Amino acid sequence: MIRTIDLPTRSRLQTRSARCSGQLAAVTALVFLSAILLTAPISLAQDYETEQQAEEHVSKSDEPKPASRIRSRAITIRKGDTLSTIAQRELGTVGYTAQLAEFNELSLDDVLEVGDTLLIPIQVPADVEGARVVFVKGKVTLGGDTAVEADMMVGTGDMIATGPAGYVSLEFSSGSVVNLQPDSRARITNLNCLEDQDDCVIEIEAQEGEMRSNVEKREGQPVEFRIETPFASAAVRGTVFDFGADADELLVGVTEGEVVVNADDAELDLPEGFGTVTAAGDAPGEPEALLPPPVFRNIPIRMSDEDRLSWWSLSSAASYQVRLARDVKGRETVATWKTEEQSIEIPDADAGHYHVLLRAIADSGLKGFTSNTELTVAAIDDSVAPVPLRVTREGSEFLIKVDTPVADALRREIEDDEDAPSPDKIDNAPPGYEIQISNDESFSDPMSVDVNQLGQAVFQIDADEIFARARVLIDPQTVSVFGETSVGR
Repeated sequence: MIRTIDLPTRSRLQTRSARCSGQLAAVTALVFLSAILLTAPISLAQDYETEQQAEEHVSKSDEPKPASRIRSRAITIRKGDTLSTIAQRELGTVGYTAQLAEFNELSLDDVLEVGDTLLIPIQVPADVEGARVVFVKGKVTLGGDTAVEADMMVGTGDMIATGPAGYVSLEFSSGSVVNLQPDSRARITNLNCLEDQDDCVIEIEAQEGEMRSNVEKREGQPVEFRIETPFASAAVRGTVFDFGADADELLVGVTEGEVVVNADDAELDLPEGFGTVTAAGDAPGEPEALLPPPVFRNIPIRMSDEDRLSWWSLSSAASYQVRLARDVKGRETVATWKTEEQSIEIPDADAGHYHVLLRAIADSGLKGFTSNTELTVAAIDDSVAPVPLRVTREGSEFLIKVDTPVADALRREIEDDEDAPSPDKIDNAPPGYEIQISNDESFSDPMSVDVNQLGQAVFQIDADEIFARARVLIDPQTVSVFGETSVGR
């Protein structure tokens, strides 16, 4: 049973980490929480509540507040507890970490001691706002120890960090999305973007790493979107841009809209198609035109470990970035590679349908505009035997046939009889084959075609010789390894 009593003394933790009364007054305008958040935390905390199970958090402000008496319950801090883990366990989301700290007059960096008590408010702010996790892959943590999951809310003050292969996308209520790349750390420092507010204010502190932002705004609601580093900041006006930061420099590139970069008491307007590199302690660097999107040269029907994706070289590019994503905008990126070559393999990707986002990188490190193509990644079934080919030439035509008993039997039966092949032969044949031909033995720029169970195709090519190979097409996303290469002259 919940009792409402006056709080006579502070807990030991509160006494040790006391803050000014103004902070306490700021949380007194709290309203009744839904029944879900009211009842669930009580049952969760029954095993370790103190005898003082229900306390009242009383504002010390002289100014009357509508909700100046806030009921709470006390819990005992256990080994491994942090503000974020307690917020997740007791209030249902780490999005309430900042509110929980403020309620107990603590800072987000305070270390909790085992055995101390912490007050859990039964009411929390009615309009708690945060960014929703719309995609996460790999290791991503909140507050240093809480694993981030899809649909989790990230609130003001929460530090979100990605590991070496971690990706996360945060969506704000206005529709703006921030994508954090691997080895990045960022914190939402200010968020006031509810639909009924005059302005949408989103401020993020970027400590290190890379992020890509797509800033959206509601009709009639101006957006103030700002990213801060220890030595520079970027203010956004409805735009798509890249942001990279470390201890020594800041890189900003604008692919849509406009960004204002501030550093060392100087301001630089960056229009669409330009970027800048700002060194720590210096004014923003001179604007630099972003590189154009590379042009794909060869896009395989499907990619496996035996295939390469290639593009034409850009003379001004120092390297290229290739991202594999589940969506056209790259919000759901699952892997990223950097290469100085003009082609790449796609290793260790799960079979499925993806988008490839290709960008050239300048010597300065700024990334250019993006080329996008769809791609099917196929798994290799090693239990299926590879198939050989026969290549014959008649003039400029090359006839290629899969050289297996089953395919030969099907072709003979069709040639000798107008009726369809017998069902037993069809049942024994694979669903189809993928045939590749190339002008060079390395298949650096191959032409591919899928054929049916007959396993044959005719190519009309003006060439002295061609190289050909085939693999079994079990389904659109599963294949065998390629068989031996055959030469046609």
